[in-house]
Amino acid sequence: MSVPTASLVGRLWRTAVVVCLAFGACLFLLYRVGAVEIRPLHRPMSDLPLQILQYTGVEGGMSEEVAKRVNAIDSVSRTYTDPSTKNEISLHVAAFTGLGEPTLPHPPRVCYPAAGGRMVGEKPVEVGPKDATIWARLLTVERNNATSLVLYWYSWDDMVCTTRWKAAMTRLRLVGRSKWPPVVKVLMEMPIDGSSQEPEQDLLRFAAEVHARTQSL
Repeated sequence: MSVPTASLVGRLWRTAVVVCLAFGACLFLLYRVGAVEIRPLHRPMSDLPLQILQYTGVEGGMSEEVAKRVNAIDSVSRTYTDPSTKNEISLHVAAFTGLGEPTLPHPPRVCYPAAGGRMVGEKPVEVGPKDATIWARLLTVERNNATSLVLYWYSWDDMVCTTRWKAAMTRLRLVGRSKWPPVVKVLMEMPIDGSSQEPEQDLLRFAAEVHARTQSL
């Protein structure tokens, strides 16, 4: 049986120290997050206007079973229609504590395929004016022989993300605060087989207005 060399023993000790430090840091973060208070929304989701640009919204509602699965602090689900073109945009906005989820609550990249959709395109897109742009995520989804554009983002006040990695980094930035803002999910979907000649641009214009009205929730 060979005797471990001094260099090997040194490496093992250094590895053990690193593991202990990492474990201790995780316990500290869990403790700090567990002591966090989530501030209430500044205003209810129902205050989101029913008229956005040329689109008029109607409440879509949510079944009790679905609402229980979503587990949001507050939410609104509506369908907005352009009366002149009959183009529709479905909008779902929901707020969560964010503490019971490892990263993002109900990510569309997971939920749409789980519901039978097939993602055939994905890209980051800019939403809003040049001096207040956020980066959202645009999916192209095929489902039931129809194709739709799905646009979404998550925000903690002015911190916006669309990926789990960025969500984890955002949470790290919040560590140390006694109160956290709720995480707000904004999701909209627009069929691209309607009469719109530029469905993506129409959706982005609509999204810019939604962002302006939800960024201070």
